[in-house]
Amino acid sequence: MTSVHHRYATVRGWRLFYREAGPAGAPAVVLLHGVPDQSLVSPDPWYHDFALVSRPGNDLVQLALFADYATNLPLYPKLHAYLRDSGVPLLAVWGRNDQIFVPAGALAFADDAPAAEIHLLDGGHFLLESHLDAAAGSIRRFLESVLS
Repeated sequence: MTSVHHRYATVRGWRLFYREAGPAGAPAVVLLHGVPDQSLVSPDPWYHDFALVSRPGNDLVQLALFADYATNLPLYPKLHAYLRDSGVPLLAVWGRNDQIFVPAGALAFADDAPAAEIHLLDGGHFLLESHLDAAAGSIRRFLESVLS
């Protein structure tokens, strides 16, 4: 079984929580990057996440999912065409400090969906952990406007 460790590190003045799996040189998953006020993030999801990712065989599932990401790229032109041609309402609520799905990805939706509603909140990749109320408010207002 793969050895998994939860650790903290201080990077540029930020105290980060991360999960380390496998050998010491393996990549770390950082859960709090981009969160300006880490006191907003409960540690409970970390323990829940750890329990889920620690299930037997899940390491192979995660690796397969990661390897499959490359199959998304050939689908991008179809997605862009759909956004351009359909006029489907589009909402992107994004973490301004997300280093995994960078803000440029959210802003790019407007290239194909000019009426896209894009909100960049002052958070990271796990935006709902730190900005649930603001994100939910944006989602609620968006749904009210497109469903009315």
